[in-house]
Amino acid sequence: MRKVKLLALLLALLMLLCSCGVNEADQMNREVVRVGNAAYTMADLTAMEKELRDYYDAMGQMYLMYYGFNPMSYTDEDIRTEAANNLATQAVMLDKAQSMGLDKITEEESAQAAAQANEAWQGYLTSYEANVTVAEDATAEEKRAAVEAALAADGITYATLLKTAREMVILDKLQAEIVKDVKTTEEEFVAAFNEKVAAEKAEYA
Repeated sequence: MRKVKLLALLLALLMLLCSCGVNEADQMNREVVRVGNAAYTMADLTAMEKELRDYYDAMGQMYLMYYGFNPMSYTDEDIRTEAANNLATQAVMLDKAQSMGLDKITEEESAQAAAQANEAWQGYLTSYEANVTVAEDATAEEKRAAVEAALAADGITYATLLKTAREMVILDKLQAEIVKDVKTTEEEFVAAFNEKVAAEKAEYA
């Protein structure tokens, strides 16, 4: 019950922030989730919402292609609720990682995160460039600025991508630490696999 109340309060705050007539850049920089030193802004929330929409839309198209129907329907409220819950969960996990001393990133890990962020950023630039309309006489710099503005409106910047990549490094360390002593027998693996298959069949039916 407490979790439901906290999430409801968070969603109410998010709706209030979205409705305020403030500068768009200031609004995107507003902090909406914080647990310890782990924090997320409206830009992070917007980016998470886009990621979820893209995922559900892609899955819906796949279902249509193979099965002739699309079960991946959602509302804006559904997406915002899931996005807010995801960020809150990540913040809790990152705060836990810090308390365990797992938030330190080596130079090699930092370089890997930067490479991943750069690859994702270039992919977004290419994708958005095809859909952003600019004046025919616009310069290369103006076109690039228009594409980056469109990305920023969806909460996507190189800085947010780099932050996400670095956080994934930390979360991977946390997961590895949590499961390091967990042992799974072949029988348990087969049972879990069969349970998953049964669940998928039931959902499809």
